[in-house]
Amino acid sequence: MLKRIRHGGRQLWTRSRVWCGIEITADTVRVAVVQRKGHVWHLRATLAEPITDDAETALRRVMARLKQRVHHAVMALPTDAVIRLTLDVSAEMSEAEVALWARQEVAQRTGLEGEALAIDFKRKPLNADRTLLTVVAARREHVSAVEAQAVRAGYPLRAVESEWHALERLCRYLPHQGAMIGLLVVTAQRVGLYVFQAEQMHTCRVVPCDMAPDVSAEQRNEMLIQHAQRAWSFVLAAGFQPHQLWLSGEYATLPLLAEQLSAHFQMTCPRVLLPDLPKGGALAFFTALGLALWGLPDG
Repeated sequence: MLKRIRHGGRQLWTRSRVWCGIEITADTVRVAVVQRKGHVWHLRATLAEPITDDAETALRRVMARLKQRVHHAVMALPTDAVIRLTLDVSAEMSEAEVALWARQEVAQRTGLEGEALAIDFKRKPLNADRTLLTVVAARREHVSAVEAQAVRAGYPLRAVESEWHALERLCRYLPHQGAMIGLLVVTAQRVGLYVFQAEQMHTCRVVPCDMAPDVSAEQRNEMLIQHAQRAWSFVLAAGFQPHQLWLSGEYATLPLLAEQLSAHFQMTCPRVLLPDLPKGGALAFFTALGLALWGLPDG
């Protein structure tokens, strides 16, 4: 979402076009590159570049390492820079009426109006009379700053959207078959639990890890399970109970961790790993891949 800020309407893939998702964190630029051929998309590259001077220079370096031309690039706004609302509206409202209603609701909550506000929305029918309206909005200055950063690096963007919706898009292509899934991303810095069902992300909780470098393997696993339990408790309190728990991140392959998590939560914890995923920043790579999939048709 937020794609209408720049381009309006749904964008479709053209044959063999190469799309690049770019996720910039505090210390690293990560990119994922995908290409569609026929009805299949292929993950062509996942690369990372540390930010040693500025993000634009790091972005130029990592893009120079790619071995194929990128036709379109997509970047994300940080989650804390995006406002997300879910509204129940009449199915009889026109697109223009829905757009006005959404803008008024966001303005009422934020005090932002007119050109200061970038906004997008998606409608999903509930029944013959009602429609579920998902609205995302951000300060236009934040969107412009992301666009300017990409332009300075020499890669004008096809779209800007939220990290949340990039992850939702990726969820569509995971083999969950409609079940409510808890994606547990375990890294050296944090444990994150992301709950989704079909293409909708319901909630998430990230617990920072403060682990001493000399901790034993047994103690490390115990601490990671404690962090996972904290995230799980938050998700349950929010009213969601995943039916399956998937394990990912750079620590997903730690000896016995999957088995211990399975015993603790009393459910199997299959590992979900992206091919050739560089170590570190698993969630950022997931986000970058979701961004790269922006060009796929909805539905």
